[in-house]
Amino acid sequence: MEINPPDQAAPEKTARKNRRKRGKKPQGRGGEITSRIGPPPAGASSVQPPAKPGKSIGPGPKSPPSGAYPPHFALDVVQSLLERCPEDFISGTFRINAKSYKDAYVSHPDPQCPDIHVYDFLDRNRAMHQDQVVVQLKAQDQWNILHEKIQEYLDEGQPAEQGPEDLALMASALDLTGSGRGLRGPRGLPRSARTRPESGGGSHCAYEYPRATVMAHPLWKKFVQPTAKVVCITEAQHTRLAAGRLRKFPDGNPNFALFAPEDSRVPRLKIQRGDCPPEFFARPQDFEHMLFIGQMIRWDMGHTALGKIAKVIGSYDDIAARSIANLAEKGIDHSDFPESIPEHLPPLPFVIPESEIQNRRDLRPDCVFTIDPKTARDLDDALSVTDLSDDRFKIGVHIADVSHFVKEDDPIDVIARDRATSVYLIDRVIPMLPRVLCEDLCSLSPAEDRLTFSVEWIMNGNGDIQEEWFGRTVIRNCCKLAYEHAQGMLDHPDKDWTPEELPPVEFPWTYKDLSNRVNTLNQLALKLRSKRVANGSLRLDNLKLAFTLDKETALPVGYQLYEHRHSNKLIEEFMLLANMRVAQKLNDSFPNLAVLRCHPPPKEQPLMKAANLLNRCGVPMNVSSSKAIAASLEQAARERSPQEYLVITNNLTKPMELARYFCAGCENPDNFRHYALAVDLYTHFTSPIRRYPDVLVHRLLDYALTNRTPDWNEFTIQKWVNHCNTKKTSAKAASEFSSLMFLALFIKNCGPIQADAIVCDVGDFAFEVLIPSVAVVKRVYLDRLANCTIKVITPRKELAIQFPPHPPEFPDPHVQSIRFLSKVSVKLFFDGTPHDFQAVLERP
Repeated sequence: MEINPPDQAAPEKTARKNRRKRGKKPQGRGGEITSRIGPPPAGASSVQPPAKPGKSIGPGPKSPPSGAYPPHFALDVVQSLLERCPEDFISGTFRINAKSYKDAYVSHPDPQCPDIHVYDFLDRNRAMHQDQVVVQLKAQDQWNILHEKIQEYLDEGQPAEQGPEDLALMASALDLTGSGRGLRGPRGLPRSARTRPESGGGSHCAYEYPRATVMAHPLWKKFVQPTAKVVCITEAQHTRLAAGRLRKFPDGNPNFALFAPEDSRVPRLKIQRGDCPPEFFARPQDFEHMLFIGQMIRWDMGHTALGKIAKVIGSYDDIAARSIANLAEKGIDHSDFPESIPEHLPPLPFVIPESEIQNRRDLRPDCVFTIDPKTARDLDDALSVTDLSDDRFKIGVHIADVSHFVKEDDPIDVIARDRATSVYLIDRVIPMLPRVLCEDLCSLSPAEDRLTFSVEWIMNGNGDIQEEWFGRTVIRNCCKLAYEHAQGMLDHPDKDWTPEELPPVEFPWTYKDLSNRVNTLNQLALKLRSKRVANGSLRLDNLKLAFTLDKETALPVGYQLYEHRHSNKLIEEFMLLANMRVAQKLNDSFPNLAVLRCHPPPKEQPLMKAANLLNRCGVPMNVSSSKAIAASLEQAARERSPQEYLVITNNLTKPMELARYFCAGCENPDNFRHYALAVDLYTHFTSPIRRYPDVLVHRLLDYALTNRTPDWNEFTIQKWVNHCNTKKTSAKAASEFSSLMFLALFIKNCGPIQADAIVCDVGDFAFEVLIPSVAVVKRVYLDRLANCTIKVITPRKELAIQFPPHPPEFPDPHVQSIRFLSKVSVKLFFDGTPHDFQAVLERP
């Protein structure tokens, strides 16, 4: 891991060498590999907006002192530039490559174009990962030529399709094997003839193509990567916090200490002596294993910012300290709720007032039940089904009525809006709402009257909706089932269940009643899912680990893969339906205020890159639509092993965009669609205990049902949901880090672990494998293979590794081919780095 950015930008040759050591080239979204033909210029000393003929933009920022960063444009200036010069100025989310901190990216609004590349610190201009920024594109003669992409394009075509521009590209190519220009030859040249020496660099491309020839090609936009510099940070989403360690400067500076962050995307910090622990300068060795939270204060020039120590966390090796650091650097509030919270809630035990019941549909006589994980305490959804005969069923989805207890802008609402989501770590949950709400007042606990917001449908046996009703209700959960219990009912529909096998069920309902209803719901769910798939719905599942923790130490003693059963899919199907129907209701009622959720289509180039790789490896992949992808995946599931299928889905997940919340009045209706679900409108209604957008949706639905209009405006709503998008991303990152940290601790204490793996990407100095048994993708570095000879085969992205004889067990040498979808064996082991583990290739 790169921890400390160097003090000076290395020349391109050194930068390229460093990237080779990491086994990868700079990557954009979806793991796109790019190739640079030279370093971008350092740029002018100030960021001056381009003047258009006949347009006066006004004075730009003054030139900064030598070595300082250019000042940012004012927000009103960049807003004008975005409107008047959209071809030169682009806004977006700033993404820094964690494995190559000098490379950062912003998505290009044109789906035909690769991500915009921002290289090194000066052009980053103090922007941090996940910040909202405005970038100014550089001149086209400073854009990156994507040599590998050109080579793939030429390799995949047919000779009969060659145009004059294609022939010009091939004729002008520079052969990096040293043979000279113009030696690409016809497209029929065997790939095996185009191999590079073992001493070659990190690029897979055997050729380079002249800029002038590339820019003259009709598909030039696909072959070049725009470069840019940051001119404004419109919203600083990064916390400016990082976990790291404190050390003295090498020159013995008596006034400042050096804070080295663990995250290579964060600059090193200069900490004033007065902000350091009192004994640090006298006894720095006492703090070598201490973990600190550093906070950036000011970053005016160079690669080192001014900062302060925000918190001393504890020992670097302590998993509890590292968990706290994980939350802090991601900006997740894990503090206790204020003691005044009970003042804003009804007293316990809560009894629903009769007047409240009179204003709701009373569903307490119905058979309502929950299906959740065994350990769940925040039960926010319940189901009911009634057979109306004549192939008609009444289905109910009942969601905890959080908005009844959490009023707009009250202290609890303000905290919930800021937290935006609950955060699920391996050893704890950071709730969005106080536990008295999550686990008592709002939780749909068994044998308790509870307030809910419900959607009810009358549908036939084919899942066709005939009638629909939205409204506030009162329910009584007759049984708290776990997914395992419901799955047992699906597997054994005729079984007579006993109290020893299932949780208590409240009279007058019986286990037979529950089993019949679970099976009825499942039959309807299968019909609903079949319709979604027919409409083009796409599911790309990722593996997830569940850990068993020691009750006393809370340390991991075991793990297993999380199993997505039919009972999970049953619940999922009705939650999806409720979310879709509520989205339609809100959009009809408040076309400018509706809180919705979209999933943009994947960017074309990364998706085609993934599809081309799969097709070359014998996995037919049509990516023309979500429906086509789903059909190709269904075929792959039949023809490939489960392990290979996981790599295939992982490969297709990389180009996918993130789903996001938005306000309908602030988005073009053309962008409302949810790509993966293949629906025009979608929202989140079903989890208000753990997601703040659901609370907003509940409030809007209540306004719609009571014929009122909220005193909201679309810009405020968009600001709220943007915050929710950021917090959701942070929560996901914190959860994934927690899982990796506990896995590393298990390997340290119980390892090493031998595991089967499938190759999912290949570089010249490393390759990546998906390890299904532990649900991770891990990089395997080739320099760990002692005495092995490694040959890089270009452009097939293939390695030939020759293992030497090792008598008596291996008397002869052995050559192993490493390519996409190769099956390998790896050893996972602890190498001394706390909370991390490594993978090394095992000899077959």
